[in-house]
Amino acid sequence: MPDPGNESATRLAGTNSDKNSPDRRWIQASLLLAIAFVVTGILELALVRATGASDPVFVEWLLMPWAPLGIAVGVMLICGNVRSWPGAFVGSLIVTAMAHMPAVMIATQASGSALCAMAVYALLRRWRFNPAIERWQDSLLLWSASAIGALGMATMGVSGALASGWLEPSHLQATFAGIVLGPTGSPTLSPAVLKLAGRWCLNWSTGVALVVPCLYGLVHARRELAGARATEIGILVAITLAWSVCAFAQLPWIMRMPLALVGLLLVTWPAIRFGATLTSLMTLVLAYVTSAAYMFGRGPGAHHEESLANAWAFIIMMAVLGLFITSLLAERNAAARLRAASEARYRTLFESSPQPLWVQDRQSRKILMVNQAAVTRYGYSREQYTQMSLADLEVSGRKRPMSSDGDVLIQDGGEYLHRTRDGEQISVELWAQPIEFGEADAELLFSHDVTDRN
Repeated sequence: MPDPGNESATRLAGTNSDKNSPDRRWIQASLLLAIAFVVTGILELALVRATGASDPVFVEWLLMPWAPLGIAVGVMLICGNVRSWPGAFVGSLIVTAMAHMPAVMIATQASGSALCAMAVYALLRRWRFNPAIERWQDSLLLWSASAIGALGMATMGVSGALASGWLEPSHLQATFAGIVLGPTGSPTLSPAVLKLAGRWCLNWSTGVALVVPCLYGLVHARRELAGARATEIGILVAITLAWSVCAFAQLPWIMRMPLALVGLLLVTWPAIRFGATLTSLMTLVLAYVTSAAYMFGRGPGAHHEESLANAWAFIIMMAVLGLFITSLLAERNAAARLRAASEARYRTLFESSPQPLWVQDRQSRKILMVNQAAVTRYGYSREQYTQMSLADLEVSGRKRPMSSDGDVLIQDGGEYLHRTRDGEQISVELWAQPIEFGEADAELLFSHDVTDRN
């Protein structure tokens, strides 16, 4: 007769297995991605509409990193696969429909968002990109993949725009029709269309490059922002708020340079002190403040081409510089950790050797460090050793090989007569090996007791 308890345990295990099944996980990831895509997309569209733009997708002065696309790539990197692509497709479908775009263009934009996110993810995986930005090339790989994916998405967007002008010209808004339709009223691949595609590429590529390291860092955040650095983070936040107020203030054009310098300071500071997570978050905040200030016509900038180019240059410079400094420091810290681990291994070997060992300065012959075997065999403490030289261990009056400048020569395998602290005379063979010891020109001496053999 079957045991009811075992049957209950089996059903419970099956239920837990269903909850944690791969199919259920990718559905949850897709759903969360779609929600995040829609929420961030609506917020960005609302911000652009708040500036007075009736067509937030086609305004000529649009300066807005498209965060939803970065979220899509970030979710794929966190999950480790592209199975969450339906979330990007559905989210983009909803957001573009809310932007009142033509039906054909809604379909191409949604498809382009999903394909772009998948392509960027595939390139980053193929290039072995590290989302933690721990190598100098990670920043370059991220921007390259983002630009390639945005270029492909822009190609699909232009194709959808031209197809909309061909299939449903009567449904085009005035701004859109003025860009897509030529003087004859037919769709034309004009400089205005290419310029629109270029603006889209900038928005999409910066959205991916800015959001991916920030999202990945927040999900896999270590204790970078806690403890004794709380005061420092508070000061950083206060300066950021002051910088944001100045970015929206009606300041003269000449103040753009001091603001840019302070902005770079706000990016390099966390890059040096806190790592990639806070650096990418700070870069994202400053980028959106810069975008909002420009689009509202506030601060030193205004709605003209020179200001737009300066704003884009500032955002890209902050993103590249912050991540590049972070990666260089991460490489240096990794090298320091490896060096410390190597030094710890050699110190362990030095201390665990059964033969007396010591390190001495090659010029002064002063003893710098000894192991426990030397302390035990000779009877001197470590502190006493640091006040001694090799000559203090030798029996006085004994002839020793000397160099032209009066120093004792160490002949590998040569036999020497040493005296311990309690007066015992021992015969030892010495070997010397030059080593690096801080900034000192040092050598490692091996002492082998041959008293019993003699």
